[in-house]
Amino acid sequence: MPLIPRPTPLSGDICGWLETFAKPYLLAVPPNQQKEFISEVVTVLRPILGDAQGHWQVDYVRLRFAVTRSR
Repeated sequence: MPLIPRPTPLSGDICGWLETFAKPYLLAVPPNQQKEFISEVVTVLRPILGDAQGHWQVDYVRLRFAVTRSR
């Protein structure tokens, strides 16, 4: 099964992406602490997924596989 890296540039910063795609994880954080939590995650991710100009890129990986049905 090949893994196909798909680095994807974001049109904005990563905060919006986190608020959309990390909702299940954010539910574990009390509502009054979610903004601070996201801020801390952004700080950790900035050197990994952000660049000096403020552009963000997320690391998607596409999985390609084949399925066969047994009879």
